Amino acid sequence: RPAAVRALLDGYAGADLRDLQAAWDVWQQAQTALASARSDQEHLSRERDRLVWQIGELDKLAPAEGEWQDLNQQHTRLANSQSLIDGASAAADALEGDEEGAALSGLTRALGELQALQEIEPEFRALVEVLEGTVAQAQDAAHSLHAYLRRAEVDPQALATMDERLGLWMSLARRYRRPPEELPAVLATWREELAALEAAADLQALESAVAQTATAYAAEAKRVSAARAK
Repeated sequence: RPAAVRALLDGYAGADLRDLQAAWDVWQQAQTALASARSDQEHLSRERDRLVWQIGELDKLAPAEGEWQDLNQQHTRLANSQSLIDGASAAADALEGDEEGAALSGLTRALGELQALQEIEPEFRALVEVLEGTVAQAQDAAHSLHAYLRRAEVDPQALATMDERLGLWMSLARRYRRPPEELPAVLATWREELAALEAAADLQALESAVAQTATAYAAEAKRVSAARAK
């Protein structure tokens, strides 16, 4: 009954106990966290060591978001360098080669024929405009192909370097049983877990939190006592 009587008196005095209860809850939570950390120090230490080692392994790779997809695309391109060069060269020849059947030569001849006749046959004017655009686009395509061929090369050393990095991605993905593309997210998660673990194992910080919340609770209790005394 004392609690009921006290609640009745608090009501008459206008004492609001919500802040006191909140301060009490925070203090208890801080005490629980400290007690848990003290009892789990060995377990927390093992978990921390495990995370530090795993993070160190992934840090050697330093996987970037989206890098796995980029690596595969670059590797495919490097592995097919000769085929790409051959294809670009054949396409350039087909557009403007020496053979009579080269596309640009045929298009240019067709354009010249219609240009000479468009004054006689107005219907040809629309066709001339189409062919002029087609010739310009074909010339742009030929220019781009030649530019590509000037910089394209077969690079075995770059391919070997790419193979090595892809192999490291796949090795770590198998070790931790995760898809390679998820490794950046895995590393970020482990770092968050390590930070939380270190905070949970920091006895000095937890003891300080207990002291601070106890002080806050005592101050709130003093305020409520003063309200009751009125």
